[in-house]
Amino acid sequence: MIDASDLAVSVTLTDFGRLSKFDWKLTAQTTNGESTTTDAMLDNVYRLNSDLSWEYDWGNPAGAGMDVLNQYCAWKYIGTELKADSVYLIKFGFLSNIPTIDKYKVLRLDDTSLWIQTFMDLSWLGEPYTEKTPVVEKYVAIPKSSDFTPYRGENPANYNWASCSPGNY
Repeated sequence: MIDASDLAVSVTLTDFGRLSKFDWKLTAQTTNGESTTTDAMLDNVYRLNSDLSWEYDWGNPAGAGMDVLNQYCAWKYIGTELKADSVYLIKFGFLSNIPTIDKYKVLRLDDTSLWIQTFMDLSWLGEPYTEKTPVVEKYVAIPKSSDFTPYRGENPANYNWASCSPGNY
């Protein structure tokens, strides 16, 4: 007979599982190494669902800017079963039926934080910005809760103007 106290259980949470287990709240953003975080950004929360759809709670609409003009569609996991390399966020701009795919390199991912990096063409701002200006966003993992409100309480049907197929991007 085996005594249960003699057993040890080891559980490994994959990066995919980690990304979809938590909500991710923005804590910092840097552009070209300089902080570009505003107070209005600090209530932004992403929810990456295990069915590859994603939702965005932009918090106070007064600080959401152009984010309120998008249809949030899907996300794509790039990497091995255990380790994420990149995450793509797919959305549709206002009344567009052509998806925009924002590509992020995963710099750090654990049970408490997510750091991602993308490159943006900010050359129109002049020096020191270029066609590939690095933007790093840092998120903290928070438990999924009913406080999460996609589209900040607006009717989600009003944000559905393009065909979205999570898992097919």
